[in-house]
Amino acid sequence: MAVDKPKQPKLDVDQYLSTAISATPAVLHPYFERFRDLHSRKYVTIYPLPPISKRVLTRISFFQLAFRLWHQITLKLVEFFDDPLSQPYQVDVYDRFVRDFTAKLNPLKLVEMGVKVSSQIDSAYLMRRDSLPTFFSSILSSDPSDHIGFLSDILSRIDKDKSQEAYVLLLATIARAKLIFGDIEGTKADMDAAWKVLDDLSGVDGGVNAAYYSIAADYYKVIFPSNDLFCGGLQRFA
Repeated sequence: MAVDKPKQPKLDVDQYLSTAISATPAVLHPYFERFRDLHSRKYVTIYPLPPISKRVLTRISFFQLAFRLWHQITLKLVEFFDDPLSQPYQVDVYDRFVRDFTAKLNPLKLVEMGVKVSSQIDSAYLMRRDSLPTFFSSILSSDPSDHIGFLSDILSRIDKDKSQEAYVLLLATIARAKLIFGDIEGTKADMDAAWKVLDDLSGVDGGVNAAYYSIAADYYKVIFPSNDLFCGGLQRFA
């Protein structure tokens, strides 16, 4: 059973990124250097602007700059997580670096990245942990169910009412993980909770719909293995 993780101390981002550069292959260094450059710019949204700048930079443009900054960081993170060479480091980067500014990111993008990264928490990944620098291997666990714990931790940071698509996508992904681990009742409970939200939404993101109907089809294949017609119908929605 997944348990709540202890609250992590505030991350020293500069130190983390500097250490990451020294602990990863050179081919990944440009990502961490870009993360450091973009993250350092956030302070323009924190510290008071000088009087002259206040007259030039309107309040609207001020927030536009902040939004653009976090959007740029998101794009670079997506690029990093899409790079196969980053796979041994993805869990640590997401769980420590991204956690530092979770509230600043688009919730659906945050969840999409988390779902992708969670695929690295499996036995094949854990078998490679001894080959990783200590800096990155410290976050890994030998318990396969930590896949669910990782996703559940993200779910705890998602506002169900304000980020409904992200909430549905994450619940559907957790339901799939539970199905894989043989928790049929837990799978059904998460599917039902996801459906209660999804059923009231319109114009839903295609990836969110696909995640729900895909796990629904797989669930009913397990419950009613002979009913291929019904399961195939669900798959067409995915």
